[in-house]
This record gives sequence, structure tokens and C-alpha cells, in this order.
Amino acid sequence: MISKVRLASIINIVANVFLFITKLTIGLITGSVSIISDALNSLSDIIAAIFIFFTIKINNEGNDKCHQFGHTRAENIAGYTTGILMLLLAFSIVKLSVEKLINHETISYSIYLMYAVVITLIVKGALYFYIKHIVKNHNSPALKANMQDHLNDIYIILGVFVAVIGIKMGVWWIDSVVGFAIAIYVFISGIGICRENVGYLMGKSADEHTIHLLKKKSILRKRSYWFKRYFYSIFRNKNTSRNSY
Repeated sequence: MISKVRLASIINIVANVFLFITKLTIGLITGSVSIISDALNSLSDIIAAIFIFFTIKINNEGNDKCHQFGHTRAENIAGYTTGILMLLLAFSIVKLSVEKLINHETISYSIYLMYAVVITLIVKGALYFYIKHIVKNHNSPALKANMQDHLNDIYIILGVFVAVIGIKMGVWWIDSVVGFAIAIYVFISGIGICRENVGYLMGKSADEHTIHLLKKKSILRKRSYWFKRYFYSIFRNKNTSRNSY
């Protein structure tokens, strides 16, 4: 039986393949850099989703002779890889946006641009809330990074919506500027995801707040243990005294 985490990764792959084909087709037909940028973003999502699928599978294998502590860091590798892909994507979008601005390339408004925005919002919104539900019940670093990526995509497509409105109003440069803004947002998000996962991979020590919580839990467990011993001894003594009579 497929686990909920692996099922989420499969749904993620299928949805992103659908979005990539849809947005790339519309982007090439209309020539919109913001739509093409978003299509490239979906391509990076597909690669990351496939990587996440296999790392989740590895993560569930447990420990063996070569990995006494299991394979739990496999998902952090997937999360880190997602961040790296986002950084590469950001640079490619910047390059495309700058070329469009320098060449003074303009595009005409098309209803297909609005179709791309609406379809992406529906699919990405559904994916975000679905993955968020899975992450609440299963602590998966890879899916957590993927959830953040879906949220980023929602913000990105809202930026694309602004570009589509600007195109309709005849503002020729808005498409490239929005593409550049998308690249900055993707880059910042990628840095955040990389930092979150590389700390765990490099064996970063816990912060003071986490250490304080662990000490508190340890003290409570010790107290609970001695309370149980105390009440058990009282109960045992009472039974012993009764049996003596």
C-alpha cells in the first residue's frame, strides 16, 4: 500500500507536468516572458517532485549495516536540491527578462494568458492545501520544502496576473519587470530552503530554545518516573501488609 507521503509526491508530479505543458504552450503562443518563466518554474517543480518521490522511498527503508541511523537525511537532501533548483531558475528568469527589456520586445494580450493564470491558481492552491495537510500529520522535510514552493508559485502567478493586466493596458515593459520580480522572490525562497536543510545535513547544533524545551521534557519525564515508582511502592506495601494477615 502506498503511504500518504508517497501518494502526495505522485500527485505532485502529475499536477506539475500538466501545468508545465499548459503554461509552456500558452507562453510560446503568446510570447509572454512571465508565463514562460512560470512554465520553467513548473519544470523545476517536476524535477524536484521526482527527486522527492525517490528520497521518500529511500527514507522509508530504515537502517542497515551501512546506515545504522537509517536514511532520514535523504529527505533533507531533496529539500536542499529543491532550493538549488529554485536558485538556478531565478538566474534563468533574470536572463530572459533582461533580454526582453533590452530588445524592447512587446506582446499582445490574449485570453489564453488569463486561462494560464486561472488554471495555475486552482491547481497550485489545491496542491498547497493538500501538501500542508500531509505535512501536519507527517514530518517530511522534503514535502515541507515542496509546500513552500507551492506557496511561492501562488504568489508568482498573482504577479503574472498583474503582468497580464498591464499587457492589456498596453504597458510593454510590465511583463519583463514582473518576470524580474518573480526571479528575486524565487531566489530569496531558494536561499531560505537551502539554509534550513543544509543546517541539518551538516549536523548543526540545536538553538537555545530547543535545548531548553528538551531539558524541560527530560525533567518532566524523570519526575513522572519517580512518581510512578513512589506510588507503585506504596501500592505494593499495602498489598504485602494485607497478605500478611
